[in-house]
Amino acid sequence: MRLRDQGIVPVFNLDHGMTMSMYYQDPDGNGVEIQVDNFGDWDASTEWMWASREFSEDQLGPHFMPDKLVEARAAGLDHAEIHRRAYAGEYAPAVDPGPPMFADIWPARVKADPSLADGLPMVDGPLVD
Repeated sequence: MRLRDQGIVPVFNLDHGMTMSMYYQDPDGNGVEIQVDNFGDWDASTEWMWASREFSEDQLGPHFMPDKLVEARAAGLDHAEIHRRAYAGEYAPAVDPGPPMFADIWPARVKADPSLADGLPMVDGPLVD
């Protein structure tokens, strides 16, 4: 809530099963992950990863909408129930956001200011068209 209220919103959010993760992109294009352990015990999380059929079939897990989690918590649901519902897809976005990926901001930056590429080794030609 505090980040959102400051205008900092995640690029995508995933319930991986063992964790619920929110992914942000900083101004330099770096990805930042904030996560919560759904089991509260990394040994239990590790065991779930090894034994879970769901995880073996989908290591990423479903997308979720953070505001829906906040609403569920305000309605009195505990973390375990919120996770169960998120993992079941109940809090999924109305439109599938597609594969979780960060935007590559550097080609446009280098095109605008070629000096940013000074000293970088160029493989297979220039960094930008």
